[in-house]
Amino acid sequence: MKRNRFWLSAGGLALALLLGACGGGAGSGSGGAVTVNFVDALGNPWAPPKVATQVGTGAWQSAPSGTSVTLNLPPGVVRYGVAFACGTETQVLQLTQGEAPNPTLRCSTANAPASVNVTLNYNDSAFPATVARQYSVNTLDVAFGALTANPATLAVSPGQGDLLVALYDTSGAAIALKALLNQNFTGGASFTLNFAASDATSGTGNIGSYPVPSGFTTGGTAVFHVTPFGAYAFLKEDFSAPGNALAFPLPPSALAGQKGVYANAFSGGLSVLSVETFTGTSHTPALPPVFNPTVNTSAKLPAFSGLSASGSDFIGYGFSANWPGKSLTASVSKGWIGTGTSYALPDLSSLGFPVPATNDTVGYQASAFYSNKPLGTLLAAPNFWKLLATPGIYLRSGSKEGGYTAP
Repeated sequence: MKRNRFWLSAGGLALALLLGACGGGAGSGSGGAVTVNFVDALGNPWAPPKVATQVGTGAWQSAPSGTSVTLNLPPGVVRYGVAFACGTETQVLQLTQGEAPNPTLRCSTANAPASVNVTLNYNDSAFPATVARQYSVNTLDVAFGALTANPATLAVSPGQGDLLVALYDTSGAAIALKALLNQNFTGGASFTLNFAASDATSGTGNIGSYPVPSGFTTGGTAVFHVTPFGAYAFLKEDFSAPGNALAFPLPPSALAGQKGVYANAFSGGLSVLSVETFTGTSHTPALPPVFNPTVNTSAKLPAFSGLSASGSDFIGYGFSANWPGKSLTASVSKGWIGTGTSYALPDLSSLGFPVPATNDTVGYQASAFYSNKPLGTLLAAPNFWKLLATPGIYLRSGSKEGGYTAP
């Protein structure tokens, strides 16, 4: 299955996941204290090894390492920033007090539990046309892959979650789906799936053709089903070209969850993508505007100008740079950027954070993000597919990526 840059050309959608972590409600006003809390992969209080803060748009300052940090905003000031080390990544978030008055920020690699092995026994003899089988398990993290043995040993993140298995015929379309919902995945656990006629896909749905920006000739469309805890299966896909209509098999009516469509298109270093969940049997996705800022690579970290994203569903920008063994990701909210049209990734090397060395090969990405859900919803989800289990959600991004040699 060709999903190429689906997942983290949703590097665009990483903003959704970063900003989603910003819980605490939508406060108002200006001035006063903002408390930022840090948690590990399990949601437990965690102290990053390095922390820096910014009040307004002022200079960044080192902050003591701890499970939380409090910023005191003067009257009239609503913008603030926090940077922290999370494994090999520096994460920067720049927000407003109204958008995130007391955010909780997660480091998904800190204290992440080791995978455990579980056993899956399955009987799909009711579907003799099966030529391929795919499984998905979503607990704290997602496990996805082909079933090539029976019984099968699956390496999964321990915890509570869903298991979904899909059967496919020679056309690549799903012919049956069956799930075990809200299960406890612990080391040595065993699960059994017996496919029956009631698990067959039934009927045909339709994804309508959609407009694609001129010159964007690479990409395509995929339709998926996602369970309430974020296990997923693809129903049908077409990556021959973006914008084409696509007929797909409808999942069993009794299967909990919702359908979704992923649409993307590429032209060189530019991409647009949309992931939209829907009810009913038909849906037509909409791609976001092309995002093509000017990039200045004369410093260690890139700067971006010509920022002009707008609209009621625009939620902010994501900017990133990666170099051998390290990366920096900045999530900049709609409220923080305001009417600003430029942004430079902050050089925090004077505070002990890494930056590229001279002659390092650096990759960058800049994205504008759109969603119909608020920031609190977006970052409350521990992973992308749990986020897509949110009823009626859509996520869109326009991105530009490239590279340079650090001066």
